[in-house]
Amino acid sequence: MFILPLLLALISGLIIFNINILALGILLLLISLFLVYKNKTNRKKLLIFIVLFFLIGLSHNLITFEENSSYDLVGIVIKKEENYIILRTFNEKFYCYTSADISLYDIIKVDGYFGSLNFKEYESAFSFKDYLNKLGINRTLNIENFSLIFNFPFDFNSYKEKILSNFNSEISKQFVSSLLFGDLDYKSELKNISNNLMISNLLSTSGLLLNFILYGISRVFNLFCEKKVSRILSLLILAPFFIFNIYRFSFLRVLIFYLFNLFTLGKLKEYDKTNFIYLIYLVILIISPTLIYNAGYYLPLLIGFIFRISNLFLKSKSKIVKSIKTKIIVLFTFLPYTIKVYHGFNLIYLIFGLTFIFFFKVLFIIALISFYGIYFPFFDDIYTFSFNFLNKINFSLFNINLPELNQFYLIIYYVLFLIFIYFKEINFKKFYRFSLYFSLSCLVLYILPLRNSFTYEVSFINVSQGDSTLIRYKNKAYLIDTGGVVNYDLATNSLIPYLKSKRIYSLEAIFITHYDFDHYGALESLKNNFNVKNIYDYNSIFPINDGNIEFYNLNTYDKHLIDDENDQSLVLYLKIKDNDFLFMGDATTKIENYILENYDLDIDYLKLGHHGSKSSSSYDFLKEIDPKVAIISCGLNNRYNHPNDEVIENLKKLNIEYHRTDYEGTISYEFLI
Repeated sequence: MFILPLLLALISGLIIFNINILALGILLLLISLFLVYKNKTNRKKLLIFIVLFFLIGLSHNLITFEENSSYDLVGIVIKKEENYIILRTFNEKFYCYTSADISLYDIIKVDGYFGSLNFKEYESAFSFKDYLNKLGINRTLNIENFSLIFNFPFDFNSYKEKILSNFNSEISKQFVSSLLFGDLDYKSELKNISNNLMISNLLSTSGLLLNFILYGISRVFNLFCEKKVSRILSLLILAPFFIFNIYRFSFLRVLIFYLFNLFTLGKLKEYDKTNFIYLIYLVILIISPTLIYNAGYYLPLLIGFIFRISNLFLKSKSKIVKSIKTKIIVLFTFLPYTIKVYHGFNLIYLIFGLTFIFFFKVLFIIALISFYGIYFPFFDDIYTFSFNFLNKINFSLFNINLPELNQFYLIIYYVLFLIFIYFKEINFKKFYRFSLYFSLSCLVLYILPLRNSFTYEVSFINVSQGDSTLIRYKNKAYLIDTGGVVNYDLATNSLIPYLKSKRIYSLEAIFITHYDFDHYGALESLKNNFNVKNIYDYNSIFPINDGNIEFYNLNTYDKHLIDDENDQSLVLYLKIKDNDFLFMGDATTKIENYILENYDLDIDYLKLGHHGSKSSSSYDFLKEIDPKVAIISCGLNNRYNHPNDEVIENLKKLNIEYHRTDYEGTISYEFLI
């Protein structure tokens, strides 16, 4: 496989500067060099190419750009939404925020300047920045002026709205919009259900569904004409659908490989065919290097490689047994990705997810029929039934909550997986059985919450403009405030996934410091969707003791003398081992002065009051309690301009280390017990 080491070298160069996957980049480079060593001919030439492609990947990380520098660019609009477009130039794609009258596939000349991708985000929730990165976009082009060079004559968005208008129910529209166009509001009921069932990839037209349709149609035509002609006819029928979605990489990948199979039909040996496939992946990555972080790029590449080295494992006279073995390989290949996306896994859900493929093939066929203007009233009934059916399935009892595998666990996982396959392929029964048992044992050890048993942590969760702090002592967890966002379910989209990633299955208590919406707004949803044992607020009797941890409320100021809700706020103090923590809620300087008069404090970690507002965190208060670290929980570019410049200056004058959730996301501190 001459091309494979070059591809691995390119990937290594692209990811080796990413500290989160640095070890993986080094490993891929070593594998690439090992493949060169195994190649007994042309080693010198191959080594030169390895170095060249590694440097090509490396150079992508060294390219920098100046923000606010002006440029004139010509590009084609490959995606159009209500308030933004994605512009494709000769060698790059850009996000452009605009509501101008621009249509899909228009060619425009833009006068503008570059900027970085910067959006308000929530912990563990949908990340628009990540979504753009997966499309191969890593910067914005801010439009100052534009001129139309070519106006595409067909209005795609109007046609899309026309298709959706045929359906009566909102659920049907959500299904069709997702299956046909990859558009599903992350706040929708269908999105929540698909995430809970771990089948959201099937709901967004996976390559599997598209391949099924392409080859399914060609098989029908193959009854009347030769194989090559039938495949061409199949492609022609689906051409409008491809044009409509050409900006989506999963579609582009399916199209490229379908054309490759079409033109090499019966002409190439398996070895040459494999090399050509790797060559296609190589060319795609050179053209659009950021796709390396797109699961639609690396997962098919990985599963294709594993299938190619699993001939003996997959070998079976029984089609059913072979199908089961295939599903097992897919299941375990995708498992780290499943854990990353869903913060754990549920084996029953995963098995159901594989069996749901036929179910979603039917739903996709119905959506595709409607794309061509054919609609029957029972389509709505099918989608409504499907929604109700999915909504009733509940095996949450079997959920296994896990954090994302870091690069070292990821390497160990796939190395053990490949060792098992290797020993199976050489039919070394003793070692492949040992490797299987050893791999499963390692997986079980990773699943068990052993780390939680001898650590405690405090995490200031990124809930944008709001407050929410997780306290975990061994396997018991507590939450101070829940955050709250109007018209957005912060509990199901952010807090619960984050708790799952921390291997947490229940909350011993939630403390609501006060009843401003940005502190308690997600409480009801959290209670309805997660196991919450107790709830406390400023009317509760403190201290509250739960064995090894005790919460004190330092705000005992006479409530009858308080008019401001912020000054009702709980000010929670707790000492865990050698660390003192103070959580100020939204308490103002009035309460701070009261605390200074009544308590002698020496604090290690301080959660600043009122998101860094100038109404809190006075110089005298900060100086007196002398925290080692201060944390500010606030939203990016919030309308209150939190944190206040004066508060930041106070922290700097006192040499207090400080961190902000709007810049850094969730801020966590973990300690040994």
